[in-house]
Amino acid sequence: MLNGVPGERRFYAAAPWGQLHYRVLGDGPPIVLLHQTPWTSLQYVRAMPLIAAAGFQVLAPDTPGYGLSHGPAACPLLEEYAAALLPMLDERGLDKITLLGHHTGALIAAAFAARWPARVEALILHG
Repeated sequence: MLNGVPGERRFYAAAPWGQLHYRVLGDGPPIVLLHQTPWTSLQYVRAMPLIAAAGFQVLAPDTPGYGLSHGPAACPLLEEYAAALLPMLDERGLDKITLLGHHTGALIAAAFAARWPARVEALILHG
């Protein structure tokens, strides 16, 4: 299970610094899980099946520069990390999401919600 979640699908979206890697599991209203630094989307491998079983489509990206996502040459602003989510959402046709962030992921989630509030159904911040 540490390599992924049984039944998950993996994708790449063209993001500002290259490709953004993300995992998808389940169907239903979308919830995006943002991990803490320096972890990866693997932080959520045990939670993803439970959330998907509750009727959600779970998306867990690797923050740019971590996991299997390409990274920037210099340290970006939180707003730039937040903007890196847009290609993933647009590629999947997701106009409105629930956004959950843990530690650094919470900062990115808050930056995303502040810049694109119409795209956020609910915001869950932890840490």
